[in-house]
Amino acid sequence: MRRVTLPFVLATALAWSAGAAAQGVLVEEGFDHGLPAGWLRFDASLNVPNGFPATTLQVVNGVMDLGYGCVILPGRYVRNAGLRIEADVNITWPAAGDFNVFVFFDPADGDVWGCNHATNGYEFGIYPIGSDNPNDLILVARNGTFRRHTLGPNRLFGGQWHHVVIEVGANRDLRSLVDGVDGVFLRDGRFDEGPILLRSWGHVLIDNVRVSTMARNVGIDIEPRDPLNTIRRRGIRVVIFSAAGFDAVTDIDQSTLTFGKTGDEHSLHRCASRGRGRDYNGDGLADLYCTFKRKRTGLAQADMRAILKGRTTAGAAFVGEDLVLVGR
Repeated sequence: MRRVTLPFVLATALAWSAGAAAQGVLVEEGFDHGLPAGWLRFDASLNVPNGFPATTLQVVNGVMDLGYGCVILPGRYVRNAGLRIEADVNITWPAAGDFNVFVFFDPADGDVWGCNHATNGYEFGIYPIGSDNPNDLILVARNGTFRRHTLGPNRLFGGQWHHVVIEVGANRDLRSLVDGVDGVFLRDGRFDEGPILLRSWGHVLIDNVRVSTMARNVGIDIEPRDPLNTIRRRGIRVVIFSAAGFDAVTDIDQSTLTFGKTGDEHSLHRCASRGRGRDYNGDGLADLYCTFKRKRTGLAQADMRAILKGRTTAGAAFVGEDLVLVGR
């Protein structure tokens, strides 16, 4: 069910996330037809206080009511792919309620932390006024430290809808936005490979859930010998830079490379042979040199940037872009 939410601009979120881009969609649900198949419920898990309603998980009028419980989504976080989670969230009551997201699985007993365990082992949490951490958005690092960002008086007051975005990079860097305005960043977040889990302490209404993999942002240089990146020839030369955890020479599946106006153009001519590379930026790492056919890129004189996309041999998506000056 689509609803009016507080202002949210997708482009703002993507720009703020250092170029990461949504790729494959794992989950997209508006609850117009009830609770979809594959959404697993965990019952009676959060020590519901006396006088409060028991754990509930129901869909009413196209909105999921997650009350004192947990639900596992069909998708799961894979470390080398990254993950983007977004949803409309309304913490209705009590004032001390909260909403958490986990992507953590305990293989020892097959249980999900934060549901059948009395723990605050979440990776992400938001807390409205009156809670233990009023008006806070909290991200947790792998070493147990956390980053707290206070959103201001009454920003998360119960009964209001908020659009929440959580992005986990392939390197575990963790970013979050609330309503496209307030955000926080944390290096080495605690997200690990496993199911995607939503948890509430209190009654939380959830709508318009979307979970998608994220592309790694890689550095590229178009026409590396030209500081203006001027495109004049029929063949466009592009260098893809290696970085920590990413060997452009050996890790890239060259058959997946696309390049041009949108990044989806099948314009590859050829790349250096696998295993052969050269350090183009002086960082001590060998980089990959490729050429692309200009007439297939869709680039015109009015364009000011070009985008490259591809996948590694392990299937992880990546994206890079650079400014260009397109000649006649």
